[in-house]
Amino acid sequence: MVRSLLCLGVCFVAVRCVVADEPLKYLAPIPPTPKPAAQPAAATSPACASKPVTAIAGRKKLESLLQAPADLDLDHKIVSVQQVLDGLHARHQLSIRMDVATLAGMYPSDSAPGEGDKTPQALVMKMLEANVDFGTVDFKAVSVATVLRHALDALPAGDLFDGSDGLPIALTNANLFDYVVEDDCLLITTRMKALTYKETRVYSVKDLKDFKPDQLAFVIRQSIRPWSWRSRIDELGEQLKAGSEQISPQALGSIVKSGIQLASAEAGITVSDAEDSKDKPDAKKDAEPSDAQQMAMVGNALSNGAVTLVHTALTALEIVHYADPPTGSIQTLPGKLIITQSQTAHHEIAELLKQLSDE
Repeated sequence: MVRSLLCLGVCFVAVRCVVADEPLKYLAPIPPTPKPAAQPAAATSPACASKPVTAIAGRKKLESLLQAPADLDLDHKIVSVQQVLDGLHARHQLSIRMDVATLAGMYPSDSAPGEGDKTPQALVMKMLEANVDFGTVDFKAVSVATVLRHALDALPAGDLFDGSDGLPIALTNANLFDYVVEDDCLLITTRMKALTYKETRVYSVKDLKDFKPDQLAFVIRQSIRPWSWRSRIDELGEQLKAGSEQISPQALGSIVKSGIQLASAEAGITVSDAEDSKDKPDAKKDAEPSDAQQMAMVGNALSNGAVTLVHTALTALEIVHYADPPTGSIQTLPGKLIITQSQTAHHEIAELLKQLSDE
């Protein structure tokens, strides 16, 4: 009895270690848990106890691997997504797992429970059957990221069990597939989930002596995914507020009064203003803006408001199309930028700063 309980306890601990530390692999058996004596203490410790430095090093290693040549040895130019992922795992020991919890939301809401062909596991298996046509792409020379991008683009987006046709251009990329670099593997999820995940990175800009950090922050917000910054929404609100403040109450009153007088003249009715019957001091008349000045103020305000509304509408369309919520932020310190953005945006920011430093 004691021996059975001891075996049960060992199995429970082994399963917990596998779930916590070992990423899921496509159609590959989970390797057995190594014995504690064969591995150092840092390797057998749970993931939550690992040091942040180790996690950062793991991410950098994965990001470097993504830029390395794929060097895949595939027999045909048209292969399944499963074959591509298996090839990447076999050639580069690249661990990839699926975000099944998020992908489950792509199912029709009326799917009955217990239907084997509509479970999250069946969705993963069906997606992996999709074919990838590499055409003239040399999957031995191009990078791992390029091969992986081709495979993800071949995956069917949306409901796999609905044959409805889409528009020539997708209204939103939220249901497309993307990947997120985790500490020890890649997570395949939806584009919206990948872009919603933000991480903070520190950039040293001491070498860019010709530019101040505030100037670089402004250029980055305007050049890299301008719709994805939280400050962008605040700027649009300030522009709209500034445009409305340019219209004075006197100008609005003048426009309303002129409209009433015009309508009354067309109807043959005479409308008199009580204030007009009184004699106003000349100094007060000189202080008030003329009708032409009032109309110019109203025109400028309306023009600024219209431009701001157009910018707001375009920003909203970009947010929906790219499925990238405006949650990014950027802070400046002497010689440093602290940026919170998606991984895709961080790659573009690093490339922009590299181009500035090369000049």
